[in-house]
Amino acid sequence: MSIAASPGQERALHDLTHPAYRPDIDGLRALAVMLVVIYHAFPTWLPGGFIGVDIFFVISGYLISSIIFKSLANEQFSFADFYMRRIRRIFPALFLVLAACYAFGWNTLPAPEYQQLGKHIAAGAAFVANFALWSESGYFDSEAFGKPLLHLWSLGIEEQFYIVWPLLLFAIWRLPGKRLMALTIVALALSFATNLGSIERDLVAAFYSPLARFWELLAGAVLAGVALRQGPRFIDPGCRQGNLRALAGALLLLAGVCLISDGDRFPGWWALLPTSGAVLLIAAGPKAWLNRHLLSAPPVVWIGLISFPLYLWHWPLLAFLRTTVSPEPGTGPLLAAVLLAIILAALTYRLVEKPIRSSRRGKTLAAGLLVLVALIGFLGYNAYRRAGLQFRSIAKATELPAYDWSKGYRYGRCFLSGEAGSSPVFAEECAAVDGSSRPLVMVWGDSHSASLYPGVAALAEQHGYRVAQYSTSGCPPVLDFPVDRRPDCVRMNAETFARIPALRPDLVLLVGHWSIYDGKDGGAPLTDELLAASIDRLKASGVQRIVLVGHLPTFKGGKPSIARNFFIAGKRDRSSVGFNDWIRPHDERIRALAKRTGIGYFSPLDLLCNEQGCLISTLPDRFVPLAWDSSHLTAEGSAFLIRQAVEAGQLSLPEAR
Repeated sequence: MSIAASPGQERALHDLTHPAYRPDIDGLRALAVMLVVIYHAFPTWLPGGFIGVDIFFVISGYLISSIIFKSLANEQFSFADFYMRRIRRIFPALFLVLAACYAFGWNTLPAPEYQQLGKHIAAGAAFVANFALWSESGYFDSEAFGKPLLHLWSLGIEEQFYIVWPLLLFAIWRLPGKRLMALTIVALALSFATNLGSIERDLVAAFYSPLARFWELLAGAVLAGVALRQGPRFIDPGCRQGNLRALAGALLLLAGVCLISDGDRFPGWWALLPTSGAVLLIAAGPKAWLNRHLLSAPPVVWIGLISFPLYLWHWPLLAFLRTTVSPEPGTGPLLAAVLLAIILAALTYRLVEKPIRSSRRGKTLAAGLLVLVALIGFLGYNAYRRAGLQFRSIAKATELPAYDWSKGYRYGRCFLSGEAGSSPVFAEECAAVDGSSRPLVMVWGDSHSASLYPGVAALAEQHGYRVAQYSTSGCPPVLDFPVDRRPDCVRMNAETFARIPALRPDLVLLVGHWSIYDGKDGGAPLTDELLAASIDRLKASGVQRIVLVGHLPTFKGGKPSIARNFFIAGKRDRSSVGFNDWIRPHDERIRALAKRTGIGYFSPLDLLCNEQGCLISTLPDRFVPLAWDSSHLTAEGSAFLIRQAVEAGQLSLPEAR
């Protein structure tokens, strides 16, 4: 069996080992990439557009496995040829996009954002972006549009498949009694089972783990195995059968686009819709009416030919538009970004990809591309390791002092994690028991309550009260309310409530990041009835004064984005750039609930925002951040808000008796 091919054998090997070109598969690529691009540019237009990635997985699994199966069957498989072709196919566009992101970010991104970009460039160059993004998923993770290379997670999964799958098949092929189809089906079943199990335990793992995603590529591999067995019959299954397969596949894809949204537990069972749809459309053959007339139409095929560079270019353009211009650009700028992505993709395909792929200097070009991608990966890692290269002019202009939220919020003592397996216990100091008869203010809730604690504590000496703090990450102050991915919430809130009879607080502040408990992450939504029931139980336990705190102002993006907003706004202390308007209905709901239950209420939105925007700095002429990320307050911001609430008469703090 051949392990390497000479240059003179390359064309003959290609004919022996590669499936015949099918324009309808390029048409299917076009459908996949346009679904993704439209979804990323206009999410409300096509809520299920992200299933385009799943279509790509099936196509890749089918084509790559077809090449490997035919190569093995003809005893012409060459690792050198296989990986050299992958390098020439993938590396040119990837290098251009990584280099462009590095250069654009150099001139536009503050140090923390550039540090993150550097990490993602390095991860993208090493094809481990899915693992890097998986590791970043957490409570204070930045939003998707703040990650210009977020989309490389799927490329990472494909490349990991290209590493594992050929090695496994080559090893099995050399064994007596080889059963490639049996191996493929077993691998698919195991990966699909991992996907279902991960959905129940960890949604992020289900999305980014290659073990939970390989089954989609393996679905294409099974199809390739069937094609190898059936030969010409697979390409031409007959008019009636081909049309039925194509129609069924198209309907499944349509169902996926219409029924699936980013609020569903995906991939899971839902991913069967796009995966099965793509399998059926490929299995329909190029002569099926839909494949022949729609997917093989020249304009559609052209989009398919540029689909890979288009996929790579579109997200960085949209992400940089949203981070450097406006988090909510209008339809015009978004369409312009999409058009620019298509132009760049066409130029990349015509001027870079085609010449490299058709060149006879395959080994030399592959080696050069390998060096270039390794170089840009090293530059990205250097930016990450050196904290975003703070000597850059934009980094100096937006430089902010580091904020140690863990110290101010008393993390690990009075602000605990509610994640699985953490089993946290509040420290004794959280109760603020000192033997005195001074009044007690109790702050209870999620991370927003932790961010309010420094402000309440700042006025404690002046008013002569004590402050008890019971904050749990991702857990609103609601009894018997289970939060997805925060299994300790029910226990932590029950233990907090059990302390109240002994503490006898004079005032309880209920604080939450209310908008995130709407059930869109797959968990149960927080209802007014549940919150009202908790308020009634607090009253029954003897608490005389309860104040429900409304929603904190929330911006799209973290602290660097807020700093940039300050400079964009001409160093004014208010900004509307990136403000999340969708929190207002949640705030109004909390306000109405407080009124209905007869308890106090104060509104951070009323105090910090007006028609010109929301405060982002506590001072008008010098940037003293109100918040250190999208919504969590700094110590200065927390103290500023509590003082404003007291002065406006929205919050009455107890005085020492």
